Amino acid sequence: MKAIPYGWREYSAEDTLRFYALRLHEVGMLRSTPQKLLAQGTDWRFFNELKHELKT
Repeated sequence: MKAIPYGWREYSAEDTLRFYALRLHEVGMLRSTPQKLLAQGTDWRFFNELKHELKT
C-alpha cells in the first residue's frame, strides 16, 4: 500500500475509505465492494453533524 500515492489527509474520510477498499477489493483481500462496505460498515451521521456545527 505504500507504493500507491494517495494524500489521505487532503481528502474526506469517506473518499479515503472508498479508495483503500477499492484497492483491497481489486487484489482479493476484501470480498465486499467499496459501496457495500460504506453502506453497511459506516455511520457518517456524527461527522455530518460535526461538519454542520463547525460551519455555523
